[in-house]
Order: sequence, then structure tokens, then C-alpha cells
Amino acid sequence: LFIILLYRIVSLNFLQKNMAHINENDDFMKYAIEQAPAAAFYIPEYFNDKEEEFYTQQIYSAPAPKWTSLSARRLLNYVNDIPFWLRVLMKRPHTDGPAYFPVVANITLGSHTVLDLYETETRNYIGSFLLERRSLLIISEQLYTNFQHGIKEVKEDEISEKILNYKLCSEKCRIGEKITRKKRISITIRNVPKKITAFTAVFNNRA
Repeated sequence: LFIILLYRIVSLNFLQKNMAHINENDDFMKYAIEQAPAAAFYIPEYFNDKEEEFYTQQIYSAPAPKWTSLSARRLLNYVNDIPFWLRVLMKRPHTDGPAYFPVVANITLGSHTVLDLYETETRNYIGSFLLERRSLLIISEQLYTNFQHGIKEVKEDEISEKILNYKLCSEKCRIGEKITRKKRISITIRNVPKKITAFTAVFNNRA
């Protein structure tokens, strides 16, 4: 079971300021994925256990009328009327990060996944990001505009030298080790040109 949550915001305030769990004296660039094209940042353990449990409960407790059934999926939408638990997420303690645009951020809860990267023009595979449970990934600049990404529908992933953020991961998996996927929640935050705030959750029954 794979869950996608998409929350669109008008400003870049969350991405520029809401870098929770980063001490103000820390160098933000230490989270840069140097092996990837410019620019990507990976922060392990962005959420703690209690925070992960809280947001998971809020997502699953969404009222039934909010959901729309699609082919093998269920869709949850909030437009402008964002629930309180999402507003709390936007106001987390922070330090200022780099002001990149365009930019997208992704928070992974529940289980890991592997995000594969491809050149847009050639469709050549260039590597992958291991997104650990409770981690934050930020993508901007050329990696945002000139590359495509996707997640294969598999039940397990093999750790290899193609994992570009391997050195930044909190749980050091050995090269060649296989890890099993479980139920995952993916929260994506990005800027949109229209003056509208929306939150979308998609429940996908495939791995």
C-alpha cells in the first residue's frame, strides 16, 4: 500500500524557513547530495516517532465524505480550508535555508522508498535516492527542471552504489542488502502560481 499526500502552497515560506531539527548554527550545505545534479538536500530523521504517529493518525482519520474513489486509488482533497494539523506543520521551528525556485520538498513517513532519477531528454537513468522513514528531501534548480523521477512498483529494494544519498542516510544499509517496503505516506510541498492552497492525498494499493 502506497500513500501520496500533496500539499500545494502559494509561498516558499515552508521550504525557506521551516527546516525543523536543524540547529541554527549548523551548515545547511552538509545536507547537500553532492553526487546528484544541482541541487538536492536530504535530511534524515526530520520527524521524530511521536510526530510521525500524530500526522499518520490525522491522515487516516480524515472523514469519509472527503475521499473520492478512483481506479485502485482513493483521493483526499482540501482546497483553501487546510486542517489545523497541516497548519501546525507549516509553523514548525526553523532556520533559514537557501531560497531556491523552483523547489519541491518531500517528507516520507511509515516506510522507506527509492526514488529513481532520469534525464528528461534522453530518459537515461542517472541514479536513485533512498528516502528513509521520517526523512525530508528537497529538490531544486536543474534537478527540478531538467530531470524526471519515478518510483518502481516493487516490494523490496536492493541497496547499491546507485543510491546517490547513501552517505547521508541515518540507517547505514550495506551495499547488496535488500530491504522490504511497507505502507508509506508521502507528503509533498511545492509552490504553485495560482493563489490557491490545496491538500491532496492519494491512496494507491500498489507497492
